[in-house]
Amino acid sequence: MEIIKYSNLSQEEKQLVNKAIMIAEQSNFGADNKIGCVILCKNGDEFYGAVMDRTRAIGSTCAERMAVD
Repeated sequence: MEIIKYSNLSQEEKQLVNKAIMIAEQSNFGADNKIGCVILCKNGDEFYGAVMDRTRAIGSTCAERMAVD
């Protein structure tokens, strides 16, 4: 896996990262496990998701699945 520094990202990529951070704040999974996701489509549409803690047997739903749902 390649590590990419935030300073090396394009302006658009930085905006997406910042949106994911804001979305992560809506996560209800716990203070230490706030994860957000932004999916950018080729047509420019954006889909957002955050980790959601569930009371079901599965436990939680990942941010990526929440964005796709």
